[in-house]
Amino acid sequence: MTKKKAAILLVAIVTGGSVTTLALFASIALGRDDVLLPPSSFELLQFPALSSNSDTSTSTSVLQSARRRSSSDAARYLNYDEAGPRPIPGTARSHALPNAVPTRRTIPRHHAQNKPYHLSQRTNTTRPLSVLPKHRRSGLPEHRRGGYDWNHSYDTDHRTLYLYNPSVVPLHNTLVGGNGGGGSRTTTDDDDDDHDDDPDNLSPTDLHELTGGDPSVRYVAIYRAYTGCNCFGPDPDRAIMTAGEQITYLAVALLDEHLDVIPGSDVLVDLNAGPTRGKYYRQFVEDCRIFVLRGGVYLLCNEEMKRLRIRRRMGNDGASKLPPPNVVGRRDDHRIPYVYENIHGDGLEITLIGHSTKVGGGKNFNIFRSLAPTNRSAEEISTGTFDYYLQTYPSPHRYRRLVIRDGKIDDGTANLSVKHPDWPDRGADDPMAPGKIPPPTFDTPDVVNPIQKCLDGSTNCTDPVSVPFFGDEDHGTACCVRLTLRGKQVMVGISHQKLSPRKPFWQDDLLHRYDHFGVDRFVSRFIAYDVDPPFDIVARSGWWCLGFADEEEGAADGGNTLAG
Repeated sequence: MTKKKAAILLVAIVTGGSVTTLALFASIALGRDDVLLPPSSFELLQFPALSSNSDTSTSTSVLQSARRRSSSDAARYLNYDEAGPRPIPGTARSHALPNAVPTRRTIPRHHAQNKPYHLSQRTNTTRPLSVLPKHRRSGLPEHRRGGYDWNHSYDTDHRTLYLYNPSVVPLHNTLVGGNGGGGSRTTTDDDDDDHDDDPDNLSPTDLHELTGGDPSVRYVAIYRAYTGCNCFGPDPDRAIMTAGEQITYLAVALLDEHLDVIPGSDVLVDLNAGPTRGKYYRQFVEDCRIFVLRGGVYLLCNEEMKRLRIRRRMGNDGASKLPPPNVVGRRDDHRIPYVYENIHGDGLEITLIGHSTKVGGGKNFNIFRSLAPTNRSAEEISTGTFDYYLQTYPSPHRYRRLVIRDGKIDDGTANLSVKHPDWPDRGADDPMAPGKIPPPTFDTPDVVNPIQKCLDGSTNCTDPVSVPFFGDEDHGTACCVRLTLRGKQVMVGISHQKLSPRKPFWQDDLLHRYDHFGVDRFVSRFIAYDVDPPFDIVARSGWWCLGFADEEEGAADGGNTLAG
């Protein structure tokens, strides 16, 4: 049920400090010569065309060998599931957030496979709903039409909230020798005495406010809490998703060194009800990713970037560490700082202290950094030791410089600007242009299943061409951690491809071989980049699938009822 389970593990690996685990798997996937592979890793496989959920009717054929690119000429293939990462036993987590998402807003374990029950919960709330209904919009001023209904009552809202797309960031108390240093809005000269530490670190004051002085807090995790889901596999009508309002909330929790939720720390807020660039019904703020940059906590939510202050309000024992805010944000007062009202939970206080309403066009962006040049021109803005980049596409690699000013500046913006356009501009003759990027280190079923299509978009051309099944542009998942590949330091990120109902590219095949494929299926891969500009791609793994959660994860303390 919880396809995203592995995302908790994987994103925790990518942005949560478990570099050794990622390095081992990524090194194998990217073809490091000094990693010994178990004999069973590349055995003969029989696999479906695209997904572990496909039955044998979707298989293309029985390929007679498993493929890994090496000095051998033998063709060897890997099934997507076989190539997927495996968690270290005992480390996988499928979180439930009992305060942010109360029991009444979760699916009981015994109803996990009960689709009618899921459907019934999509409208299990009193009126008015979250979005101002159409029949109440007439005669209202323009700024209120389609907006958040401030009369909505969460006390009688029992609609299920499904947890998606976790993002985890380590606090620097997780790292040896990292205990402060980054300039911050609340930093003073007296408490910023660790100036030689990583400039991205929170100040000691901000770290203490976030953790409440609790040394067991090592990570901050965020989740998309959503009223819809596709839990029952391919469904052309997307019945559960469309059965009611599609509302996105943000859940925030603190984690310990084992990636378990710190008791009482999880809360739920509504970012779309606060300062943003669109009307509430547009739900622009979703799928957020969390970063700690130059002493500040940032969210990158599709095209919007927000700077937050997170403060611990309740301790593990339930005792208050911070009094309730005097004022929380309201419809008629979007002034910065803006304190988000907690929908559920009291463990944290989430305050918006700056935002940039559009850093790019699209979604799935990531942020990475590289040592700044020593010969920067006088007219260029300095961001200290490091330059920061907004990754817009992982492959072919496209990015923009992200100028993040010192965290002490407080002017109601997110303290950043983006340098346009995407750089570098990859031309057809560039070695990193599509088609000239290093081949994957192992092949998967799509390699022998291209799409035949007409370049002019028609369906009756005389000279169709074959194009790779997944095309040339990957979408971003996470970026980046450092590891050593063949004796050279590289940055490693993860990209993905999706069978999306918005762009059913597989239906372009003139032979109609893939018309039966369902939507909302994902594959992922590792990508390694040079650590210096222009950050060329130096290696790519083949595609692999994230797995499903084990039932034991749901049965454990703090486990999600949909695990399994």
